[in-house]
Amino acid sequence: MGAAAHFCRTARIPKPRAAREGRVTKPELGRRMVERCRRAKVPFGWVAADSAYGQDRKPRAALERRRIPYAMAVPVDETVSTHGTGSLRVDKLAARIPLIFERRSCGKGAKGQRS
Repeated sequence: MGAAAHFCRTARIPKPRAAREGRVTKPELGRRMVERCRRAKVPFGWVAADSAYGQDRKPRAALERRRIPYAMAVPVDETVSTHGTGSLRVDKLAARIPLIFERRSCGKGAKGQRS
């Protein structure tokens, strides 16, 4: 048992819900959170997520089925389909889109500079 698990048990902190339910991935937890918000009629216009969520097609497919707009980081070799291009790798699609914004620094992150 790790130190954190021992501390939590000693402090009588219950196991996280994911641990009680078995291994649940971050993308699945995110999908569930969006669905709970939708059912509770929480107003939101779109969903944004990093690559931990974007690398899994299931959350993206769930959003598309619900017609919920989203912006997610995905691997460069991911294939997407648009009305204008058909099926295309995202790096090839991104190369076709004119740059209409300016990159700005968001500060240094765990993996270096964030833009």
